[in-house]
Amino acid sequence: MLQKISLIHLIHTMELAVCSAMFLSGLRRSEVFALKPCDLDWDTPKINVCKLWQRFGHKDKTEGPPKGKRERKAPFDPILQEAIKNLWVENRQHEYIHSFKRQIINGEIQPVKTPGSSWISQNFKRWLRRAGIVLHGRKIVPHSSRLSLATLLEKRGVPLRYIQELLGHSDMKNTKTYLVESTDTIRDVGLKISEVMKKSKDSNILEFKVS
Repeated sequence: MLQKISLIHLIHTMELAVCSAMFLSGLRRSEVFALKPCDLDWDTPKINVCKLWQRFGHKDKTEGPPKGKRERKAPFDPILQEAIKNLWVENRQHEYIHSFKRQIINGEIQPVKTPGSSWISQNFKRWLRRAGIVLHGRKIVPHSSRLSLATLLEKRGVPLRYIQELLGHSDMKNTKTYLVESTDTIRDVGLKISEVMKKSKDSNILEFKVS
């Protein structure tokens, strides 16, 4: 459904799985890490977004309904499918899709951990640096992945109503704001990343094209 987008050098399996969920499915960070295997429909394919982490980034975070309390369907791109399969091969399948490998410390089996808000914030900055992107005062944050997907779909002629549903917006005004605010920044980032892609021989890169 989506054309490929040139993105960023992703060294680890977890990075590719998380980035794919953000950039190709338009999921919020709190939704990415709340995904469970039962939320994946491999046949259609689609992702059933029915929960997120409330107070994400806090120790007392709790699992709750999506923003606006509206479940929705998100695209389950082949790149993301493959990334999740590889993640499970490496770390095994656990309660939550994006989980680290179970650790054994001093002979004791530790609880399985999932990435948190600090993990995504720190790594997002690293991904930008790897791509050689200089911000020059621009604000490019993990949430920008949703802006990128919205702009890409709009350029591909996807109706705004569909984009609104995909992103889980209750108000069409929010969707239109995404498109207006993101266009220039995402275009600049896309061009810079394309330059890096031409010089790189690394195959572990999430690719997509931004016009």
